[in-house]
Amino acid sequence: MATETELKLRIAPDAAASIVRHPALKPFKRAPARASQLTSTYFDTADGALAAAGVALRLRRDGRQWIQTVKGPATRGASGGGLSARPEFEWPVSGPRLDPLRFAATPFRRTLGK
Repeated sequence: MATETELKLRIAPDAAASIVRHPALKPFKRAPARASQLTSTYFDTADGALAAAGVALRLRRDGRQWIQTVKGPATRGASGGGLSARPEFEWPVSGPRLDPLRFAATPFRRTLGK
């Protein structure tokens, strides 16, 4: 299991370019930026049971690769404001279909099994 740590910030669109050039970020720039196209589909029940449980189920296409992801509820004490930390499980899958057998390997198997 991995932990996804995400920091969400809000910035005016015209200020984004100046952030990228900020001297504090220079040590982290190792290669030229590259563009890629991701297509993500999120799944839930009609009544929103996954969202209510804090669980996210996603199928993502990145080029020719398909990745199934299950994310758990935010970790208490590690999330707040624009910061979020949550358990994450990812598996490559062969195509644009969910693999329910993967759910059994997560602590969210009961929620996903419904």
